[in-house]
Amino acid sequence: MRILLLTLSLLFSGQVFAQGFLNIDSSDTESIVEDFSSLLSHTSVSGADGLGDVFGFEVGLIAGVSDVPGIEKFAKEEDPTSDVSKLPHAGVFAAVTFPFSITAELNILPEIDAEDGSISNTSLGVKWTFSDMLDWPVDVAAKASMTQSEFSVTQDSPAPGTKVSYESDIQAIGLVASKNFVLFEPYVGFSMLSASGELAATADIFTGSITDKIKADVDGTSIYGGVNLNLLFFKLGAEVAKVFDNTKVAAKTSFYF
Repeated sequence: MRILLLTLSLLFSGQVFAQGFLNIDSSDTESIVEDFSSLLSHTSVSGADGLGDVFGFEVGLIAGVSDVPGIEKFAKEEDPTSDVSKLPHAGVFAAVTFPFSITAELNILPEIDAEDGSISNTSLGVKWTFSDMLDWPVDVAAKASMTQSEFSVTQDSPAPGTKVSYESDIQAIGLVASKNFVLFEPYVGFSMLSASGELAATADIFTGSITDKIKADVDGTSIYGGVNLNLLFFKLGAEVAKVFDNTKVAAKTSFYF
């Protein structure tokens, strides 16, 4: 597992930052925040149903890729030969269902240090399957989540040893509906997102009067759908989402009881 996460972090840093962050303005920052928020926002690749009538537990891995059109445009402006149309995401996932149809979720990428940078991502979610109290033909749940992300990278522009760091907070609230067909559980969901990100550097990588850091706040939506294959103690899941204007795909493999 450690090798998988380290590989993803190296891909993350190598794909985007080989050209370096340079000539950043406020518009670039908004695009960077949108792209990283779509990439790192919380997902459980799960429907509305809980993990049991009273108690249940699930643990596994979630990984996938997301479009990053703003970062791709920025990278091509700095280096026309660059190819950064998508970036990977991954995390260790765990969920616990409690009485009263409440499920708590955790998706975490522990802090990983590579040669020229580091990355960490932690998201917490809570789901209330209120349809358990109603005689509805489908399961419906209210969901909320919050995500905190950090990364840093060292680049050679505009000066050797320039450290660029990024921190963000993402909040989401929405609804998800699903239908359990014993083995298969298809689902669809909708969330409203609010994200705040700050980009800082130890050298002048910004344009205009900006000196050492710049912040941007963005709001958007997430529309998603997926399916879980529920075996005896094993789950496989796949999900496609439109987060802000970016397409994000994710897959899950997990154990549950």
